[in-house]
Amino acid sequence: MLARLLAFSAALATVAGCDKAESDNTTPTDVAQEEVAAAVDTNVSEDDVSSADAADAAAVDATPTPDTAGPTLTAEEVTAAGPHGVSWRTVTYVDTKRPTPANGDYLGAPDLALLTDVYYPSDEGSMEAPHLDGAPKAGPWPLVIYSHGYMSGRNENIPLYAYLASHGIVVAAPNFPLSNRSAEGGPTLADVAHQPGDVSFLIDSLVADSAADGWFKGQLGTPLKVAAAGLSLGGMTTGLVSLYGDMRDKRLMAFAIMAGPLCLFPPDAYPEDAPPGLLAYGSVDRIAPYTENGRKAFDSLKGDRRLVTITGGTHIGFASLAAQFLGSLEDPDTIGCTSLNENLGGKKLSDIASQVGFGGDQTDAALCPEPCTNTGEVETINVTEQGELIVLTVGAFLRAQLNDDASLLSYLDGKLGADRPKVTVEHAF
Repeated sequence: MLARLLAFSAALATVAGCDKAESDNTTPTDVAQEEVAAAVDTNVSEDDVSSADAADAAAVDATPTPDTAGPTLTAEEVTAAGPHGVSWRTVTYVDTKRPTPANGDYLGAPDLALLTDVYYPSDEGSMEAPHLDGAPKAGPWPLVIYSHGYMSGRNENIPLYAYLASHGIVVAAPNFPLSNRSAEGGPTLADVAHQPGDVSFLIDSLVADSAADGWFKGQLGTPLKVAAAGLSLGGMTTGLVSLYGDMRDKRLMAFAIMAGPLCLFPPDAYPEDAPPGLLAYGSVDRIAPYTENGRKAFDSLKGDRRLVTITGGTHIGFASLAAQFLGSLEDPDTIGCTSLNENLGGKKLSDIASQVGFGGDQTDAALCPEPCTNTGEVETINVTEQGELIVLTVGAFLRAQLNDDASLLSYLDGKLGADRPKVTVEHAF
C-alpha cells in the first residue's frame, strides 16, 4: 500500500498545477503547488560527504534495545495504513502581530500569512488518495507540525502526512513565507530566524480553531499532544523550536529531524530537559553530511534520543515528492547541489548561524563544511526505498510518541535492523 502511495507522489511530480484545486475530489497531486524539482530542500546544510565520511556512516555500530514491549511487528505492518480515511484542506492563518520582513524586491507586509495544508482523519479518502475538503472524524487527535526545507514547500512529504493521518494524527504543513520556493523576492535562508515563531503561531491557531465552531472544532485534545518534524532547513527549524532558548516551544512533546544542518548548533542548544527526539540522516548526503550533522547532534543531545542512519541515503531522498521526480538518477543530490549553488550566491553556513543569534564563540559554524564540495562517486540507495524508510522510521517514531505505542519503539530499536539492513538505529538516554 505504501509503495502505491509513493507511486502516487511520483505522478504528482509530473503535474503542473496551481496552489488550490477547484473540485472536491481533487487529490494532492492535482494541487501540485510548485515545481516538483524544487520540492527538495536543496539549500539547507551545505556540505558534501567524503568517501571516508560515507564509510564511517555505513559502519555505525547500533546498539538496539531488546524488544520487550508489545507484539513483534514487521515492516509491512508498521507502514500499513491505519484505520482512518484521510482528507486534507488548505487554510491560511494570518498573524497580525508579526510583520513579514522585506526580501529582495519585496517590500514586506504588516502581517504574516501561513498558507497551510492540514491532513486529518476522515471517513473520506485514504492514505493512498487523500480527499480534498472531506469532513473530519470526531476528535480529539494529536498534532504534528511539519516544516519544509529551503526552496521547497508544504507538499514536500505527502506520504508521511497521509500515513500519520490514517493513524489518527493531524498534520499541519505550512509554506514559510520567505523560504518556500515561490517566496516573494525569492527564497532566503534568513527566514529560518522567524520560522520557529511561525510553528508556535500555527499551534496557537489550530488550538483556537479546535475550540471554536467551524470545520476543525474538537480536533485537538486537552491536554494538547503535539510534536514537530522537518527536513533540512525545516529540520533546523524543528530543532530550534524544540530545543533552543527563547525560540523553544515547551508544548512540543517530541521532535523528528531529517537531514538538518545541525552542525550550526552551539553546545547550549541542547537543554537537559529536551523532549524525546529522532534524527534521520543519509550516509552519503552531499548537502547535510552525516558526520558533522547527524552524528554530532546525536552525541550532543541530552535525554531520550535516536539516530537513524540510512546507508546510501541522500539528502533529496528525504523529500518524497522531489525524490520520486528525480528517481531515475543514481545520485539525486547532484541536481540539488546545482540548484543550491545557483541560489546561495556565495553565502556561507555561518550566515544562518548569525541570523538565528548563534554567532561568535557560541557556534561551531566555522567547522561546518560548505555544501556539495565532494564531487566523488558514492553508492546511493534507491529513492523509492528511502521514501519507505522515512515512513518506517520517522512515521513510526511520531506514532509511538503521540499514540503511546511502545511496540513501535521496540520495533525501531530491535527488529527493524533485521527487516531493513540498510538502516541502523541507535538509542541513548
